[in-house]
Amino acid sequence: MTREDKPAGGRWIRTIFLWLVVAASLGLAAGVAGAVWISHTAAGREAALDWVLNRVRPAINGSITVGSMGPGGLFGGTTLHDIRLTDAA
Repeated sequence: MTREDKPAGGRWIRTIFLWLVVAASLGLAAGVAGAVWISHTAAGREAALDWVLNRVRPAINGSITVGSMGPGGLFGGTTLHDIRLTDAA
């Protein structure tokens, strides 16, 4: 196929697709970096703990409370202190 036979819009479509892939990759990288950064702050750890507890509470027959959370991050792990699990009965 010669250059004259190729559709003119093909190069633009590839360019747009390439830029979309680059933009999506940068957005994903920024999201992961933000999550790691936030997980190293007290407010970020508290938000993550609230998110997890809100999903665990419906699954148990009773209540669960966590006294405090130790330092840690998204990849380093953390320690939960003074966990109380009480039965509804």
